[in-house]
Amino acid sequence: MKTKLNEDARIKLAVYRPQIDKIITAISDYYHLSSIEIGSRNRFRGTIQARRRVCFYVKEYVHNCPLSIVGYILNHNRPFDHASIINYVKKHSQELNLKRRDGSFVYPELREEDYQLRRLIESRLMLNKLWIEDFANSSANFLISEAV
Repeated sequence: MKTKLNEDARIKLAVYRPQIDKIITAISDYYHLSSIEIGSRNRFRGTIQARRRVCFYVKEYVHNCPLSIVGYILNHNRPFDHASIINYVKKHSQELNLKRRDGSFVYPELREEDYQLRRLIESRLMLNKLWIEDFANSSANFLISEAV
């Protein structure tokens, strides 16, 4: 069942959706899952890990994005509890920074995966940013030539 959003939430959704979709597609490509599987409520380990990564990287890369919007996009137009997203972010950051007494990381493979995911996400977001800048420049040049 789709929920009705107020005007403010619709504006935020329109602003943040392209960046969040880029992050979701990057992570779904990395884990070989579909974006529908990531947003589903199943409890398979790989799906939960991918969903946790999406929430963490959205919080990391999409600044000032409300968690309710992240949940709305992740759960395909149905409300998704923002408390779940907070727990996903907290759990991933704890796993990422968990150290032993000797100072070594408990999950070094997770840190390598984090590095690869960051490179993938940053490249996708940068491509989107370059495309928007090119479009803005070409539109500005067109408007200037029309004015002259």
